[in-house]
Amino acid sequence: MPSPLANKNPPRFETNQFQQNSQSVAEAPVTAEDIISGLISTSRLGTGTADSSKYLRGDQTWATPAGSAGTTTGTTEVDFGTHPGSTYVTVDVIGQTGITTSMKAFAVVAAEASADHSVDEHVLEDIKVTTGNIIDGVGFSIYVKAASRISGVWNINWMYA
Repeated sequence: MPSPLANKNPPRFETNQFQQNSQSVAEAPVTAEDIISGLISTSRLGTGTADSSKYLRGDQTWATPAGSAGTTTGTTEVDFGTHPGSTYVTVDVIGQTGITTSMKAFAVVAAEASADHSVDEHVLEDIKVTTGNIIDGVGFSIYVKAASRISGVWNINWMYA
């Protein structure tokens, strides 16, 4: 039995008409409802370059979150001196050309052995660490206070952003 479409003539398009139709389809906006599978190129979502450290802002621009770029870290030593030691020490972290007064600096006692103390001593000793005195393009100060007199060298981890 012949196909019911055998006698039907398919529509004929002039070459120019087909090109016009395909261009209008390619330029037509695609709504979210029209997307049922696949991936959309990040370059079609927003301007700028997308990578794992950026997010897409409401104005369709790929941007780095505030506070995540420009983080600098380091370790310094504080020396409470020889026995009987001291309860308070200040150390300046200098040579930090990227630091500005709009940034925040943080410091903590490192859980790492120093020349004078074990990891356990670094963890268990009651030592408070604060930072301040940020100077643009220079550095900042770390203030270290022990609950009682201690001596020797202790490791301090610091960062600013």
